[in-house]
Amino acid sequence: MEGEVEADAGVVNDAGETNFASKPPSGPNHTPSAIHGPVDIDYTALDPKQVELVKLLDDRGAVEGFIDNSTGVDVKVMELAGVFHDERDKIIDFLLTDCEQGKFRRKTLQEYDEKEGVVHRLVCWQHYGSGNKFVDFLLNVKVVSPDKSTNIIELTSIDEGDLSYEATTMLVEILASVKTKTVKRGVIKGELSFTDFEFGQTAATMVGTLKAEERVKETKSEVGISSNKSSKSASPSFKSARPSFNSARPSFNSARPSFKSAHPSFKSARPSFISASPSFKRDGKSDTKSAYTSLKGILNEVMDEFRQPAVIDERRKRHFVVEVMPRAPHLTTEEEAMLERVGGLEKGFHTKGKRIKGTLKEGIDKFLWRER
Repeated sequence: MEGEVEADAGVVNDAGETNFASKPPSGPNHTPSAIHGPVDIDYTALDPKQVELVKLLDDRGAVEGFIDNSTGVDVKVMELAGVFHDERDKIIDFLLTDCEQGKFRRKTLQEYDEKEGVVHRLVCWQHYGSGNKFVDFLLNVKVVSPDKSTNIIELTSIDEGDLSYEATTMLVEILASVKTKTVKRGVIKGELSFTDFEFGQTAATMVGTLKAEERVKETKSEVGISSNKSSKSASPSFKSARPSFNSARPSFNSARPSFKSAHPSFKSARPSFISASPSFKRDGKSDTKSAYTSLKGILNEVMDEFRQPAVIDERRKRHFVVEVMPRAPHLTTEEEAMLERVGGLEKGFHTKGKRIKGTLKEGIDKFLWRER
């Protein structure tokens, strides 16, 4: 599909545990759905709020766009739902594939070995709006497959201090290219679910909480190689007080892991960043509205990437012609009598010698799949 970006090749560290490039996830449930007709939606893997949102999508029918039942101002309690016109494995691959252009930019900072079908990565997502304004999201991402019809992406925001040395270096390179003096970051604790939907589509829901922090960009000059004793002060400084979520924040099963011990080989000597490496300090401001708009912007970018209404309509028509029409119920006595009464209309059209258009009865016969 146009706009997709091929994954980079992975690189394994000395411990053989971590890759630092993006590649599509693999797992027992990352297989395309061959169902291009109606499906019985499996709600067993979804929590009550996700079930409610998917049922709203099912009741809504073929209407496009997102259902937005989110509430809150300083802390946004998210309840978003929409239908993507493709299968969930393709959508997840798109989300986890690096891209350096467009409105939705994404970079894999750290990748972990897949265990028990769980895809685990640290990523930096950026959404660019008008005037080169953007909001970034520094996320711990886990893709779990609770059953064969559902995938759930667990999203948890992390601090820069929890990153490994290589991941921090990659993040510094990303932020060094930022031309604005302030950086807005969305802080998420939530779940993005994907469930098989009718005609080869995917029902997606986003639930959880979202907050924002705004930082002022600074420069910091440091030169040289630091020893183990001074490595803490020599590494780049990211002053980011993680805003706390209040009681409105829902609880999710996945606990935020600690990544400080993932790379013991880098404890002995960590080079400092040479000259003017960017650092950010929180200025006390919060713009949750902008962060929420950017998150919805990301979801809209994904929806646009897979938008193919003509394909879905064709599948609906094919299903109706092949499956529904041949199985139409027999007419009742009253319905048969009605057709007999309109038979005179058909004769009236043909008595004038030239058939100009189809008759009412002919149209009814086609709809009921009746043979003449």
